[in-house]
Amino acid sequence: GWSYVQAENKGSLNIAEIDFTLSSRADLIEKSAEGYAVIDYKTGTPASHKVVQAGFDPQLPLTGVMVSRGAFDKVSAGDVAQMLYIRVKGAGNDTEAKFITSPENKNGRTSEEYQVEALEDLKKLVRAFDKYETTYVAQPRIQFMNDYGDFDDLARRGEWAQLGDDGGET
Repeated sequence: GWSYVQAENKGSLNIAEIDFTLSSRADLIEKSAEGYAVIDYKTGTPASHKVVQAGFDPQLPLTGVMVSRGAFDKVSAGDVAQMLYIRVKGAGNDTEAKFITSPENKNGRTSEEYQVEALEDLKKLVRAFDKYETTYVAQPRIQFMNDYGDFDDLARRGEWAQLGDDGGET
């Protein structure tokens, strides 16, 4: 069985090769003979394993990297066996566990596979944004576009939208 290790624990991991510090607050870390479980609580719909595999929601895998490297206080470095969301729905004890790792999720990957990919993606992203010529796009993924994002004012999205398809020519 699983036993409680740490809840709401802050951690940070310096990735020297890209001069970047990754910080996180883990909702819950548990441990069994298999290794650690990294658990994230959600009140809304958690990401599917396909979304996590595509790299759109790397929070759990990157938290797994941090746990495996001992980046959290009072949690010694060790293998992460499971990564899952627990969806809390409404009042009472109405919860649902959603694993993104195999074997519980037959379509998922192992925790280690997720971690390796998420860390490599992070390194690529940091290296790309370290380049002067890299453009910072306010809403780069059309499937996740919303009516208003955090960086829309800085990107002057409203002004560009008013120009329309003709580039502002009348």
